[in-house]
Formats: sequence, structure tokens, C-alpha cells
Amino acid sequence: MKFNIDLISITPKCEETIIYIARVSSNNQDNPEIEKLIKYCIKNCHFSIFEHGFISLELNIPIMCARQIMRHRSFYFQEFSQRYNKPLILADSFFISEFRLKNKLGNRQSSSLIHPKNNFYLNKVKKIYSDIKDLYVEMLQDDVSLETARVFLPLSCYTKIYMSGSIRSWLFFLNERCKESTQKETREIALQIKDLLFKYIPIIMNAFFN
Repeated sequence: MKFNIDLISITPKCEETIIYIARVSSNNQDNPEIEKLIKYCIKNCHFSIFEHGFISLELNIPIMCARQIMRHRSFYFQEFSQRYNKPLILADSFFISEFRLKNKLGNRQSSSLIHPKNNFYLNKVKKIYSDIKDLYVEMLQDDVSLETARVFLPLSCYTKIYMSGSIRSWLFFLNERCKESTQKETREIALQIKDLLFKYIPIIMNAFFN
């Protein structure tokens, strides 16, 4: 498993509902033509209307990416509890990232090309992950509590989060997190979300990103 992202819910007839509400001052609310007004509102930065559509997604992603995504405070989040249940490592592998060279252009938090010793470090990490998993299972079998056994689990452990927000929030999230300046793994998650939303709100997505 790498990144699994699924739709949980979306406002029924989302785009039509948004435009019906946008025409609150009009005598033409039932007009089936919505594309022109969506484009107009986006072009002229009338984004408040997009707060009337709501989408909830389920994300199965590494904790390191979840922590970056959960900084977007206009969303509502619910996360899998490692105090209550065994984490996803018992069903799936840890997330194994490529190792990249540090960025030498002044951005201390980013990376660049694949490190020449990538495979060397991957092999070392895989061994450590195997030991971590074995130790965690052993601790649970020995009745160590979930809330204390989780202490040494790494950021590469998978978590499940539900992420809910308005269409406006999703547009601004994607606009920010699809940029090259975002960590590669988190950007890949954002791009998956972007592809998913193109399926469900195509008129809005095309107007905003094209």
C-alpha cells in the first residue's frame, strides 16, 4: 500500500447546489446553466459560494504526511487512535520512502535528487522496520498497553484520517499542496486528491485549475 484515498461523502448535486445558493438574489435560481457562473465567480475571486459544498475523504497515509496535511485548520479531522486499536502496520508494511539529497539552494526543509546511497539506506531501514514490528507484536502479546507500546513507532507508520471541508477549503488546499515546494510524498497525496475531485466536481475543478 502507498496512499489510499477514498470519497466518504459529498453534498448532493454539489455544483448545482452551490450555484442555486449563489443566485439567492436572483429571480433565476432554477436556471440549469451553472458553468458560466462558476467560471465567473472563480475568475473574480468570489469564493464564499464554494463554502456551501462539502466533501469528506478517507486518507490512509504515513503519519509524516498526515502531520503536514493536518496543519490546514479550515478542515475537520478525525484520526485513527493507536491507544484504542492496533495500528495499520499489523496489516500493511511501513511506508518506505526514497532517500534524497538535501537541497543546497537555501531551503533547509526540502530535498532534491535521489541520494547515491539510497539502496544502502533502504536495506538498513527495512531491517529496523522488521525489528520494530516484531517488538511491537511481542509487547502486545505480553499485555503491554496499546498507549505505551506505541511510543517507539516511527512517522512512517500508516494512519487513517477522515478529512472534511468545504469546496473552498479543498481548492485552496490543493492550490498550496500541489506546488513543487511541498514535500514530494505529500504532494503526491494532494495530486491523488485532485484527480479524485475532478471526478466529482469537474466544472469547479476545471474552472479553478485550467
